[in-house]
Amino acid sequence: MLSILVDSIYYGKFTVVAYNFYNFNVAEGKSALFGSKPFLTYITNFMLDEWNILYPVLIVGIVINGKYHKNKRTFPLFLSLVLAYLLSFSLIKHKEHRFILPISAFC
Repeated sequence: MLSILVDSIYYGKFTVVAYNFYNFNVAEGKSALFGSKPFLTYITNFMLDEWNILYPVLIVGIVINGKYHKNKRTFPLFLSLVLAYLLSFSLIKHKEHRFILPISAFC
């Protein structure tokens, strides 16, 4: 709420930055003006570049984590956060390697 208040004061009108980000990048597709790449670029290219030889270990870890939570009937919080982040940023046409750096620690 504090973030919305500060942004609204700064812009002089009610503003939710996350909504503006979605509206500009996904709904209006204006990020494509800076170049566009395919939907799976983060998974097939950028994460492969970042994880290099450990990429198969990452994939196996994700599968094992999913099965562990399914057997224990618990919610896979970190797995859900990583997948939601990748999905939301994959919807944006313009992709850069630096956009997935915040989820590296969670992976």
